[in-house]
Amino acid sequence: MSTSSKLAITILFAGLFGITPSNKLLAQNSYSYDSPPTTQSPNRIAYEKYEGVVIPSQQVKLIAPFQGVLKEIDVKEGQKIDEGQKLALMDDRVQSFLVQVAKQQAESDATIERAKAALDEAELVYNQTNEMVTRHAASNFEEQRAKVVLEQAKADYDLALENKAQMQTQYELELERLAEYRIEAPFNGQVIRLHTEAGSTLADNEPVVSIASLDPLKVNMYLPIEVFGKLNEGKTYNLYADKPINTNLNAKLTHIDPIIDSASQTFRCVFEIQNSDYKLPAGFTVHMANLEPAPNTAQAQALQAEDVTPNTP
Repeated sequence: MSTSSKLAITILFAGLFGITPSNKLLAQNSYSYDSPPTTQSPNRIAYEKYEGVVIPSQQVKLIAPFQGVLKEIDVKEGQKIDEGQKLALMDDRVQSFLVQVAKQQAESDATIERAKAALDEAELVYNQTNEMVTRHAASNFEEQRAKVVLEQAKADYDLALENKAQMQTQYELELERLAEYRIEAPFNGQVIRLHTEAGSTLADNEPVVSIASLDPLKVNMYLPIEVFGKLNEGKTYNLYADKPINTNLNAKLTHIDPIIDSASQTFRCVFEIQNSDYKLPAGFTVHMANLEPAPNTAQAQALQAEDVTPNTP
């Protein structure tokens, strides 16, 4: 006969004959092994009512920057990635040629050298004409004409310098346009899903790859206003994780929303769960049953690391 059956018979006989069952027998069935503690104390809250969902700390869906052919995909689903890493590349052949042309124009000094030579010649002619005027070997008209030619040569040289600067700017602009063909990771994380394949013709803003950061994990939890002011940002608290984790996790309280939701009479708290080994998934629920900060010791962290492996049936 099972323990629960014995307990039921004991309670039945106790009711008939006025006998109180022993506390030891009742305690054997107070809660299951995988359930969180239900000890009543001022620091306990309604466990079943207040829960949060564990989500990635960052999650984005990267899209095609413009209409075109997807040239290549450089990652696989589940692969860990670093910030700035190339994930995919649009067909950039035409833009690459434009970059090469702009680079050649920006690096060419032929126009400046030609304008400088013309300026040197105009200065020489003007100086000689001016000297001849002092010896009455040239007229004032010839002197004025040489001066105008010199000023035009100076303007042409300045224009050549400005064009050089504009070509350098154009080259940098073409480089920026070329960079738009690369789809890069905006943060460290993991590839969650590939939405297309290399060689596909994509429309503008069509999804290409979804990535997420699972270290740390984030929890948005709405707690009752009765516990407002009893939690401290920066402290580590104990959260009980539901299936498939079924264990306690240490979570750091990073933010307490100063605005209370009047409709639900709750306020939002944000927790972070360290997950450097990526053993924890996202999407499971957690509960906060104790308002006391968890001991932040290396031993507690080691015990947590051993307990985070999901239970298998």
